[in-house]
Amino acid sequence: MPATPSECASNAPDGPNGATTCTLELTSDVIPSIQYQCDSNGQTTLKSVMVNVTDPVSGIRAPFKLVPGESCKDICNYHLGGSGFQVKDLVLHSDGVKLGNSVFNPDPLLCKEGT
Repeated sequence: MPATPSECASNAPDGPNGATTCTLELTSDVIPSIQYQCDSNGQTTLKSVMVNVTDPVSGIRAPFKLVPGESCKDICNYHLGGSGFQVKDLVLHSDGVKLGNSVFNPDPLLCKEGT
């Protein structure tokens, strides 16, 4: 992943607890970016995931934001890019994202940098 921990540490704090957020831009056609947040304990938590999905009926493609703990709503059966997977195949863990055999986890030093 092209982002480095220092990029995250240099971002201005946001949120109620002053947690730092960082978006890792990926080169994948399926998952263009994953946003992480540092919690008050310095642990990295997943905040949101942007995915490129295609409506199986119309063929229309659009980006969607997925959030841990929320359902995939009406896009569960949409195709994820050209991966052969559907949105319902995407697993959002508290600290990362899994799709098939691919796992997207943040750098373990993401929230430790600059402290």
